[in-house]
Amino acid sequence: MPGLRHGQRRRQLANNPSRGHKPAKPENLRKEIETVTETACPCGSNKLFSTCCQPLLRGDAEATDPEQLMRSRYSAYALGGHGQYLLATWFPATAVGLTADELSTGELEWCGLQVLDSAIDGDAGSVEFRASYRDAGGRSGVLHEKAVFRRSAGRWLYVGGEVSVGKTGRRGGGGTVSGTLSGTLSGTGTGTGRDPGRNAPCPCGSGRKFKHCCLK
Repeated sequence: MPGLRHGQRRRQLANNPSRGHKPAKPENLRKEIETVTETACPCGSNKLFSTCCQPLLRGDAEATDPEQLMRSRYSAYALGGHGQYLLATWFPATAVGLTADELSTGELEWCGLQVLDSAIDGDAGSVEFRASYRDAGGRSGVLHEKAVFRRSAGRWLYVGGEVSVGKTGRRGGGGTVSGTLSGTLSGTGTGTGRDPGRNAPCPCGSGRKFKHCCLK
């Protein structure tokens, strides 16, 4: 739901304070890092990054529900460089073959998040949302996903989801992809992701089809 170019300067400071266009004086660097921490969280919660997604990305806290996990994963993509967190919060059965390095990089600039609905039913949860983005060619689009989550050993994990992608830029177009915000989306409205498929066995191991289990 790729690492992104959005806020590149902020990302450099947050993840590697020693990087920048030129060496900064210690006192100036501290001020810049504090500014990053005290800005609004990328997930659109209207909370400060330091009190919203940052503790989760640092491993200082765990998501208490699917929406909080989804928001933190969006922030991970929006900031970039958080592939290890994304991998650690992914349901193992649908994360096969992924690496932290590939999840830390990407070609899209994520511009905003709108949560439409969220629900919890026992150890299953879902979050429906729209995420706006710009591709490398400057074309804008909106990704609409119904993401599925599962609680395992007390921790919420991202399983997969149903996604549609629409272009709003000058070239128009769009389409439905078998992918997620966590997949690799191209500028043509296609991509590869971790949707198990509606009729595939559910990754949770229930023995039921995905559409009749976690995707419900």
